Amino acid sequence: MGLTDFFCGRLHVRCCGDVFLDRLLDAERSGREERRIRTMLKTAKIPTGATLENFEYAFQPAIERSRIETLATGAWIRNAEVVLMQGPPGVGKSQVSIAGRVRCHGEEPVVTASSR
Repeated sequence: MGLTDFFCGRLHVRCCGDVFLDRLLDAERSGREERRIRTMLKTAKIPTGATLENFEYAFQPAIERSRIETLATGAWIRNAEVVLMQGPPGVGKSQVSIAGRVRCHGEEPVVTASSR
């Protein structure tokens, strides 16, 4: 909620000054956090729309489709196992990991990390 929304929604509500300021600061803080996350996601250039169905396995024949499908079941998460994906740039590590997360959790990724 931005400050404009805050003021439009609060003009008809009467409250004492300290409550008003507390709510105003909360609205500002949450607005800043939303903008910060949006900016970070935009600058991270995380590929959107990545699914295992649209991954080009023919482009990278060394990737075993069955192994990726097994990872996508999420059993490794339930078993508290660690998965390490490594390889040179451009082979599809990010797309596979993002697509796997979308399938396992049903949501877009929030944070991803890569080693350089």
